Amino acid sequence: MALKQRINDEMKAALLGGDRFAGETLRNLKAAVLNEEVATGKRDEGLSDEEVEKVIAREVKKRGESAKLYRDNARPELAEPEEKEAEILKAFL
Repeated sequence: MALKQRINDEMKAALLGGDRFAGETLRNLKAAVLNEEVATGKRDEGLSDEEVEKVIAREVKKRGESAKLYRDNARPELAEPEEKEAEILKAFL
């Protein structure tokens, strides 16, 4: 199964299962993949699994950097959701 399809399926399962946090995280990932497709002109054929993995890795890095900034500024309540999102995204790498 293509990675993009797996993300979509797990997003639907999370939302239908009542896990809004995971569902919204995967929805944001799906939007990031779509943005990359549009930016690279591959909207019709879609990205390869390797390209999707690069998008996921970039999103994980963003979450890690945000969490570090929040922790450095004594805001652990803001860092924890970022870290949880990163863990959900790492499952696709």
